Amino acid sequence: MVMKGWVPRPRRGTVVRVGRTFWPLASALAVYMGAFVIMQPIALGDQPHYELESMSLAYDHDRNLVNNYTNPAQYHIMFGLQVPKYEAYAYTNRRTLILDENVGLPLILAAGVPWVKLAESQAPSSAQFWIYAPLSSRSPWNIEIIILAAFAAHLLYRLLRRFRPGNPGLTAAVWACTVFCAPMMVYASQIYPEIPALLLALIAAECLTRTPTAASGAIGASAAAAMPWLHVRFFPVAVLLVLALAARAIAYDRSIGRASGSVLRAALPVLLLVVSTAAMAIAFQAWYGSPLVNAPYRLAQTHQPQTLADFYPSITNLIFNPQTAALPFAPVGLLALAAIPLFCRRFGRWALFALLVATVYVLTVTIEDSVIGSSFPGRYMVWLLPFGAVPLLFIVTEFRLARSMFVLLGIVTADISLAVVLEPPHSVSVLTTSTSLWSGLVNIWPTIDAAHPYANAATIIAWTLGLLVAAAVAYAAGARRHPRIRPSTPTLATPLGRN
Repeated sequence: MVMKGWVPRPRRGTVVRVGRTFWPLASALAVYMGAFVIMQPIALGDQPHYELESMSLAYDHDRNLVNNYTNPAQYHIMFGLQVPKYEAYAYTNRRTLILDENVGLPLILAAGVPWVKLAESQAPSSAQFWIYAPLSSRSPWNIEIIILAAFAAHLLYRLLRRFRPGNPGLTAAVWACTVFCAPMMVYASQIYPEIPALLLALIAAECLTRTPTAASGAIGASAAAAMPWLHVRFFPVAVLLVLALAARAIAYDRSIGRASGSVLRAALPVLLLVVSTAAMAIAFQAWYGSPLVNAPYRLAQTHQPQTLADFYPSITNLIFNPQTAALPFAPVGLLALAAIPLFCRRFGRWALFALLVATVYVLTVTIEDSVIGSSFPGRYMVWLLPFGAVPLLFIVTEFRLARSMFVLLGIVTADISLAVVLEPPHSVSVLTTSTSLWSGLVNIWPTIDAAHPYANAATIIAWTLGLLVAAAVAYAAGARRHPRIRPSTPTLATPLGRN
């Protein structure tokens, strides 16, 4: 018999289990939201144009921005009273202006347009409100990205716990040092495709490192196939992830002696990618006049050809340059880089595949264009940065010296992150390293001058040799401790963490 007015209370054990499960999500959401309120970042570069396209998708149900660029009722939320400079181009005819970015991010932002309009109706009538208010009418879009970033941080923690289930303290420390580093703190609220791409990649990795099933293969392949819709530079990554899901399905079925249906389970992820790619080709033909994956860059205004001579400054910009790279703002990543050879030796195909994905992506970015513009340093690498937590966790659980180095580099990383967040409001997108609070820790990295890219070549070679020596020392120490790879080393048929 139920007493009238009695409200059941959840059991204490249930509350504890829920808290243990979702504390990474809650803490990441709280930290990212707090950092956003403190930093009050300005929307510069491509961000307001992404937002304007989301308005076009919500109201006009198309990507044509001709009327949106000329309608103050729509563009004033992003650009204020200033008439915006066009970042869209007439690919097929003069009456159609399409952004040279793919449609994925504006589609995500379109869900927040009603909330943006509601916030705008409650905002004070100030021409500068859009840029100076800590929580302006644009904030629903930022909050969308923050929620996606928090879910990505949660998935990363689950991946790390499955990788090292016996070290919860070190796992939490590595996770916090990774997801709360300066690039993540900044881009967790910025309107760019990197954070949604990180979430999709982690979903694919979650499916890839578990026991293969038809459902996990479909979910992982769907997440991977959606990445190129955010930006075409993620297309090679999507192809590799889908092929890995297919190979995992076949290898697992063979390992348990199940021959029937393995080809069909492997074909499902590939089929999903083929369907998504075909749909994108049809859309590109309509939007850009070409079905090719590089169609957005076929115009002279959007295409910046790269030569072999450009590879050196492009790669060094992505790794070393404090004006464009993520690593100077997260120096704990140096330890992760040093762990890669030993990590590949220990985990074989798993680690080699991850290294292949990272290498292909870096080469793709260098071929495309590595100029970040007005963005905070590390934009192109910020989605890849959290995956470095896996080799980082591996090396700190294996060696006491690595744990000491992790404490030192983790303190420096946390100090830089805190200093970036505490910069004067609105300055996170227009940083001046000569007066910033963190410049003393970041400016020790070699800077690459676009006009003279080889001026600091000796310094960059020295830094590279230092990384190689550290990796060689870690590899030698690991090989001495484990002369042979353990028989339980995961293969393509073994779920990660069960070793």
